[in-house]
Amino acid sequence: MIKKSAIAIGILALISSIGLIVDNINKVDTATFAWDQESISSQEAQSFKYKIYADNSEIGIELSSVTCNVNAGPNLYTCSVPLKNLNLTPTIHSLQLTVIKADGIESEKSTPLEVNFLVTTNK
Repeated sequence: MIKKSAIAIGILALISSIGLIVDNINKVDTATFAWDQESISSQEAQSFKYKIYADNSEIGIELSSVTCNVNAGPNLYTCSVPLKNLNLTPTIHSLQLTVIKADGIESEKSTPLEVNFLVTTNK
């Protein structure tokens, strides 16, 4: 029996559906997607590679510009990535996250998080 290494990915306040509402298309550049990552330090969490799987895709997109620096609890760090890096279109998306440690082994996908991404314009 192969023992899988335990890699925990916690998405803060995981709920069945959240709405990301951006008031102006230009504000997409400042919006972020964040999660809590189990790790011994923010530096270790920062060294991991992360992939996002959108809408039940079997092909994950490696996230760039991930920052992990807020201590969310014992061995728990808040990581985030600019929303523009996710290449989301305005609609409902199901997102799953994985982490890849230095050994190259990718974790199982996180529980799906349903996100309703809306863009509105200020008038």
